[in-house]
Amino acid sequence: MKDSTTVRVVPFHSSTTAEWDAFVESCSEAYICHLSRYVEASLDGSSYSEFSFAIMDGDIFLAICVLRKTRVGLGNILSGPGVAISDHVDRRKAIDIIKKAIVNLSERLNCQSVAFHIPPMSPGQIGRRYFDSSLAQLGFSFGVRGNFLDYDYAYVSVINLGQDNNTILKGFTKGNRADVTRCKRNGMSVVITHAVCPCDAEWHNFLTIHVQTFERNGLTPFDKARFTVLRESVQLGYLALVNAYDNTKCIASILIEIYKGGAYYLAGGCQTSSLSSGVMAFIHYSAMLWAKERGVSWYCMGSTAPASKTGYGEFKKRFGGEKYDLLSGELVVDRRGHLRKIVIPCACGLAGIIPPLFRIIARSSLQRIHTVVSWLKRKLQAKKSYLRS
Repeated sequence: MKDSTTVRVVPFHSSTTAEWDAFVESCSEAYICHLSRYVEASLDGSSYSEFSFAIMDGDIFLAICVLRKTRVGLGNILSGPGVAISDHVDRRKAIDIIKKAIVNLSERLNCQSVAFHIPPMSPGQIGRRYFDSSLAQLGFSFGVRGNFLDYDYAYVSVINLGQDNNTILKGFTKGNRADVTRCKRNGMSVVITHAVCPCDAEWHNFLTIHVQTFERNGLTPFDKARFTVLRESVQLGYLALVNAYDNTKCIASILIEIYKGGAYYLAGGCQTSSLSSGVMAFIHYSAMLWAKERGVSWYCMGSTAPASKTGYGEFKKRFGGEKYDLLSGELVVDRRGHLRKIVIPCACGLAGIIPPLFRIIARSSLQRIHTVVSWLKRKLQAKKSYLRS
């Protein structure tokens, strides 16, 4: 990046997917969610492709940024896995260009803030603290607000698979170690599908358990489009499907991301009737040993928010490992709009209520207008009929 005048912002669709993916493969900060197929995928009714971009110097990628526009309260935010910067550029200059690009984009789209959720298992991010990350360098907060009033701070638990199997197990809590031993004694087993298309029976087991687990916890299950992307990802080798069986009955199922020497617990759960069986400790330990045999160095259980009133992520910290900052943060671009449209609705507990309410009011207003117009048409028609007579 010798001459900043040659550097330009290039929308995702203006670059080829082959060039984009080649950069992702070579960049230590990039992860699965930066790959073009996931940028283009339609999840929850929208994709990242429309607002993602690259910073390029001629034909050379300097950085990429993956974002999509989402609604929060009465406002809008840009959110996504965010930026991945090349290992071979002047980082300070790249940061300046990226910040200008995301601020300009958010202002053009009438977004009040930008939220980054940096993937914790990209090799260049493992173990990085907030103050050493691109979040701090770009002026982002540590933690994001989402639909809550306060910023949500969290950490990820990462298990080093370079240790011997007994040492990995010793890192578990006493209860989890006992669960693993009991499940082994009871003859439970796992079936792992990776780099081939899951058979219908195995995939159906995952779907059933996923929906049951999410509904039990008051969450919305993944939509059909996301399930399609996940199944394809298992076939491509980016995900591993792990199903645990008690005799012939599948009682637990998890999906693990496998990429660049790391494994990440993406989603999963168990049958309600098997909650006390200890199978979740057993299935994760089995997945760790399987990943270790295939050269994976790190296994991330996902995020835990210690201050969360809901006890979010409590289960995940029972597996030991190192605790690293979850690199999520927010950059407020329009402070007045952010306060009025996002913070205040969140403070009033209306963030998830106001948009649907407005849609109902809008529909009601349209119905009233239609009723009035129909009434006027009938009156005019009656007037014309009277004049003709």
